[in-house]
Amino acid sequence: MPSKNDPSEENEEKNPRIYVKIQDDFDYRVIAKMAKNRDTSLSGAVRDIIHQFILRNTEMLKTTYGVDIEEINEEIILETTSLSLDKELKPLEKEIIEELPSFFELVEIVEISDLAEHFDVPIKTIKKILFTHGNMIKNKGLNLVLKEGRIYKSGEE
Repeated sequence: MPSKNDPSEENEEKNPRIYVKIQDDFDYRVIAKMAKNRDTSLSGAVRDIIHQFILRNTEMLKTTYGVDIEEINEEIILETTSLSLDKELKPLEKEIIEELPSFFELVEIVEISDLAEHFDVPIKTIKKILFTHGNMIKNKGLNLVLKEGRIYKSGEE
């Protein structure tokens, strides 16, 4: 049984996995081509489709489903600002910082959500590491840039 401090349990609470089975051959081929052309996974391509749909249909989401995008953005901003309040480096964060250079030897660009999934931590933890402990990462010889939800090695944009 996972402990109360199990990061995977916390990640599942905040960002639960949603499994989708693509039964239509046409849809699968389109998504597979998108993934290949953007050098991402199938789930990354589906995530991009959903994100673009949300951004382009904010009014429809509000009127049909009662989802207020502005309200959600404000909640996220409040949560992210609370990251700066806790600047103490936790052991798990230190382990991740230690592993980042070897990770980025193989990967030049990664979605922040994929990096969080790789380390089995919430996206919030990855953001805290980047925002609060960026100098430690630079001291490891790694210069990272966060842009549009992706993390790039410096000069790889």
